[in-house]
Amino acid sequence: MPARARRTLRPAARPAGAAPAEPRRRLAARRAAARGRSRCDAGGGAARPPRGAGDGGGRASSAGLGKHGRSRGPECGGVTARPRYARQHRRERVQRRWRAGFALVVLAQGISPSAAEPRQDPAQVAAAVERQAAALAPPGARVTLGSVAGAAAMPACTAPLEVRLSGGPPYAEAQVRCAAPAWQLFVSVTLAETERVAVAARPIAPGQILAPGDIAMAREPVAGFAGRQVYYDPAQLLGAQAVMGLPAGSTIAAADVMAPVVVKSGETVTAQVLSGGVRISVGAVANETGRIGDTILLTNTASGRRFSALITAEGPVIRLGSP
Repeated sequence: MPARARRTLRPAARPAGAAPAEPRRRLAARRAAARGRSRCDAGGGAARPPRGAGDGGGRASSAGLGKHGRSRGPECGGVTARPRYARQHRRERVQRRWRAGFALVVLAQGISPSAAEPRQDPAQVAAAVERQAAALAPPGARVTLGSVAGAAAMPACTAPLEVRLSGGPPYAEAQVRCAAPAWQLFVSVTLAETERVAVAARPIAPGQILAPGDIAMAREPVAGFAGRQVYYDPAQLLGAQAVMGLPAGSTIAAADVMAPVVVKSGETVTAQVLSGGVRISVGAVANETGRIGDTILLTNTASGRRFSALITAEGPVIRLGSP
């Protein structure tokens, strides 16, 4: 079958003096509006009204309904059916707006929502734990507490705080309990036994001879110098020579210093000979240099005989009859 010839439609010539045709877009809009009015008049719209959405008696209201009881859309002047959970969603939106408004009011007043209820002072908790730990700690022990910042999150206690320590030193744990209102808090406790020992009063350089201003007495934890020989009398360190540099406040041990030189080689000294309750002084010449605690050789200046003596802070000493 021969194909049909296509016909080309040409716009009709506009008579002279006639108004120009409306734009194509405006014409399409008018036609769509005309079709919508005809559909509304015919009762268009497929959505059924929600159950019980009538005028209070369970019947569907005639406002916004087309034929056969169907609801008309908003373009027909009707009401579009709401989602199933629209009422619940609306209630949640109202609650969120109320909470947001309350928060704004509270912030505008310069307070926080939790400030209405008084909170526990951490300093009171720390003081209660320190009193209990000091009562059970050994004499001279140092008490160190862990963080008590968690007490600020607890409501203020209206009853006396109860503290119970568990575990053994040097580490323990304190249980802090409040009766009204009821809450409890755990705080770590460190109990360190201390002793009064000699420490460096100021920085000491290697090779420095210790003077009275270089030595001080302070209480230090025993665990810090356990197994080392320390000094409990500053007089024992006078004239000693530092082997290494010591920072201020550090404990001075026997390995950190050399005993002071009491006798130098070739020096004429007086040796004390002790036998029971008898003391005899003997002149002698030192054959070697001696520090406190050393045993050196001496030569008797009268007889020329050599003998050994123990160097003490008072000088060479010879103890006869001692093993």
